[in-house]
Amino acid sequence: MMNKKAVAVIAVVALIGIAVAASVIAYSFIIPIVKESLEKAEGEVAGPLPAPVPAEITIKSFNVYPDKGQIGTVFKFSIELASEEKIYSVNAEISRLGETIKIFPLYDDGLHGDAEAGDGIYANVWNSENEEEGIYDAKIMINSAGNPVEHKKTAAFSIFRENCAPLIFNGNPDDKIDITFVPFGYSNLDKFSQDALSAINKGLMTYEPFSSNQDKFNFYIVNQTGDFNCKRDDSIKSLIRCNDTEVTAFASQCPSDQIIVLLDYEEFCGSASSYVMACNGEPFEQVVVHELGHALGGLGDEYDYSADYPSYVLLASNFPNCAIEGCNKWAGFNVGCFKGCGISSLYRPTEDDCIMNRYVDTFCPVCRKHIEDLLSNYISKPQQLMPAPAYEKTYLIDFSYESGKLNIKDIYVTKSKAPDRKISRTADYIAKIFSFDKKEIYSFNFSAPRVLFPPPPLNSNETGPPAIILDKVEWTILAAQFDNASTLEIYDKEQQKVLSADVGYLSNSCGDGICEAHESAVECPADCRADVKDGLCNYVENDICDPDCPLGADPDCKRLSPLLTAALIIISIAAVIIIIILILRSSVFKTYG
Repeated sequence: MMNKKAVAVIAVVALIGIAVAASVIAYSFIIPIVKESLEKAEGEVAGPLPAPVPAEITIKSFNVYPDKGQIGTVFKFSIELASEEKIYSVNAEISRLGETIKIFPLYDDGLHGDAEAGDGIYANVWNSENEEEGIYDAKIMINSAGNPVEHKKTAAFSIFRENCAPLIFNGNPDDKIDITFVPFGYSNLDKFSQDALSAINKGLMTYEPFSSNQDKFNFYIVNQTGDFNCKRDDSIKSLIRCNDTEVTAFASQCPSDQIIVLLDYEEFCGSASSYVMACNGEPFEQVVVHELGHALGGLGDEYDYSADYPSYVLLASNFPNCAIEGCNKWAGFNVGCFKGCGISSLYRPTEDDCIMNRYVDTFCPVCRKHIEDLLSNYISKPQQLMPAPAYEKTYLIDFSYESGKLNIKDIYVTKSKAPDRKISRTADYIAKIFSFDKKEIYSFNFSAPRVLFPPPPLNSNETGPPAIILDKVEWTILAAQFDNASTLEIYDKEQQKVLSADVGYLSNSCGDGICEAHESAVECPADCRADVKDGLCNYVENDICDPDCPLGADPDCKRLSPLLTAALIIISIAAVIIIIILILRSSVFKTYG
């Protein structure tokens, strides 16, 4: 027999069960029907209900980076917003000729190239692999307080077809020094091709040690015009300046261990930094050789600048053909010791018998031996700590340097081949790439291209223009891309870390069974579940309640699924019936027991 206390407990449970069942029924069926009826009645009297007023949203900026790239480039889309209300989602829509190509989410989580989490900057990337060349448009869809708002603000970008043509090909780029010529100012590309061949056959390959090592080189041309904003210097008329970032990105269509920009200016001008610039006026073939002595060989100018240049002394100490004190550097060579190597306080090996001094047809013995060593070491002594794979995808890392401070401006990926970096040289920094599991997978050395070398004067009796040491420079470096890469770190000579950048969002790791930080169920359902937190509110109705969505944003969280609703109702009713039977049995036993 059940006592009064037990009966009371059963009664309370029964009431709770009845309340649960009633709530489920009301929430799932009665309230939606009443709401629909009220809306219908109100619509019949006063017309349709007014649409909710969207939140005030300010678009501070909307960018596509880069603004042009070859097919296979991974473009980054970023938008900076200011909003009075919670933003549930931001989507980018890419279209071409009015046809939608792709719609994908942008994130403000600090994991998609969007700077810091929660800073109002939303970003994500899109791979243009297998797309057509042409002009593309991108527009934005913002969902705030559950109200999608299409913003007309768009950004245009272009995709072009790779146009690399071998000029002289001697074998696998992995085994050769790959030199790429790119045109500036040419309206006739046949003329550009002939000028490039002339620079090779009438210039570079007439000098030792290049002539006896011709089979170690591949030469290419990018067979389309580019705009690198090349200009003659205001004060040194023979010196050329180009946009280093644009030059490197354009040349990346070809394997490019070295780059030579040929300018269709039939005048005497040129320069060298990390690459060569040469105008096609006479004697441009020798200008190319001289400037390649700087860019490829790491050689210094041997003509006298006739200028007081204290900051140049430390720099010149690294040049194989310049000595600070005496000429012990060249012990064993049949050369002399002559005052003046860029500046008068330094020494050079020959009086004037070298292309690094004036326009003659030879390198001095010291310069020649140094280049020979570079070429002979090309196969056996790679510079990087770990070998670069022959990957089809390459990082383009945009750097800036100002007043001693190095900075990474941005990074993107394109379909290219990274330089093999098998020619070793003194460097200021080392870059290391780490995987998602924190293992080092690749590294290479590099320096900021802070010196700009003009060509020697035409008349050897003239005072030559000095090299320019730049306090501010922007440039781009190519490095092999890895699909398991997470972080890029930069270290100085003392192995102190000076920079770190996220590259995980540029990795194609979807399908490895691990939901990485930059992945979500929307873009990588193979690795990520939709019912767990991933930083993205997926408010699309798909029968999955997204825990990242605030209350009311995901329609799947408003109402239980019909199957689950029916199950809860049946269980609640069954529980009530069982409890009532128990109560009745208890009463019968009490009466007749």
